[in-house]
Amino acid sequence: MPYAARLIYPRLKVIGTFHDMTYFFLPEFHVGWKREMFKFYIGLTARRADKILTISENSRKDIPKYCRPKNPDISVTCMGVDPRFFESDMPDPETLLRYGIDSSYIIYVGTLEPRKNVPGLIQAYRDLPAELRETCKLVLCGKTGWLFDEIYESLKTDAKLMSQVVFTGFVKDEDLPSLLHGAAASAYVSFYEGFGIPVIEGMASGVVTITSYGSSLEEVAGDGAVLTDPNDPSTISRALAWSLSAGHEEEKAALIRRGIIQASSYTWDRCARETLLAYADIKER
Repeated sequence: MPYAARLIYPRLKVIGTFHDMTYFFLPEFHVGWKREMFKFYIGLTARRADKILTISENSRKDIPKYCRPKNPDISVTCMGVDPRFFESDMPDPETLLRYGIDSSYIIYVGTLEPRKNVPGLIQAYRDLPAELRETCKLVLCGKTGWLFDEIYESLKTDAKLMSQVVFTGFVKDEDLPSLLHGAAASAYVSFYEGFGIPVIEGMASGVVTITSYGSSLEEVAGDGAVLTDPNDPSTISRALAWSLSAGHEEEKAALIRRGIIQASSYTWDRCARETLLAYADIKER
């Protein structure tokens, strides 16, 4: 935030964007020095900004719990999904080979770090019936974050499981829509998110999407995804098994249709319009 600019332009209007408040209530999921720095600047910005934007109703409700906004009228500018996810084709064999995928698969997209609950997803996958794991791998797409080694180490004691979990590393933007569309299911069961773009990308791709309740993920998913308890891998495992097992095809198709409708309500045009309205509101004050 340009605090020093106000020394020259005292009437300068300033808007700050807060994505979530996890630095305050989920401290264990952040690096110590970074956590304390963000807590300080979030509090300072809240007290001095003329307007705060955030990316979900859930985050809007959280902000006043942990800081004192100068302007309590917080605007929500929801994030969007790229139209390519609604129009994607199945991945070609070359793309699958490049990422080490050689079977049906469940896909996770996101940074590999503690808050994303990757160990919980792996545990849920481990608890699936053996016949499902034999035919469907767990594909983890994303860069490694902090404490990634703990995720990888947890697999080393189970050679069979390690052969069934694929780490793709970073996935190119042009490959992601088709990889999602080709998945048997998309799973994003984070402990907490300010929004959760991977959820709307999964729903837009026309696959069964599994996520978690207790944060904005529940809000963003609406009735278009399966909700699970991120603290209970057994609920995640049951959702995965349901998505992979034969039967319930009508229910799955209905869920996918609702997911596409839900995802289509989140566009970057909408985000831009809501952001411009927030700026116009401050300009008129």
